[in-house]
Amino acid sequence: MESSTADDVAEELAPALEVSGTEPAVPAGRTPVGRGWWAGMAVAVLLVLTAIALTVVVAVQNGLVAGRDTDRAAVSDVARQAVQNLVTIDGQNSQGNIDALLGLSTGEFRDQLTKVSGAFRAILQQGAVKSAGTIGSAGVETLDGDRATVLVTANTVVSNTEIPHGAQRNYRMVVELQRQDGQWMASSVEVAP
Repeated sequence: MESSTADDVAEELAPALEVSGTEPAVPAGRTPVGRGWWAGMAVAVLLVLTAIALTVVVAVQNGLVAGRDTDRAAVSDVARQAVQNLVTIDGQNSQGNIDALLGLSTGEFRDQLTKVSGAFRAILQQGAVKSAGTIGSAGVETLDGDRATVLVTANTVVSNTEIPHGAQRNYRMVVELQRQDGQWMASSVEVAP
């Protein structure tokens, strides 16, 4: 009798097993979607999101590098011009020389130039000073936010009333720069030891 009881129970459970079996009921004309399909879709979405994130990171880094390269070029150009203005002077145009240098300067350096400009102009005129300078090379030593240091080499031929035929001079200059209102300005120019 026990076997008939087991058969009876199996017959009673058969309809329930068919409905909740391992195969989902799929309407006619459709293919079943399994766990593998969902896992594949999740991996694909994850790969797309990763690609987007990497693209954004690379774009930002390229922008930072481009901006840094632009700053390096700008500080180098201003330093070169400041040194050029210092080593190319003419006693006949002393005020123009001073004004050009003041136009690129800021801070204490500008204050000092302004303070001594009258005496400097008089010395240039009285001594008939002329200096024709050329810039050899310039290299950015540091660039940190709104401050930079550039090393510049210059060669000049200086003539005056005591050296009418001129004398060759070579300089290595250290130019400190500061960004003000979006423009780089020389805050210090010194002859390197």
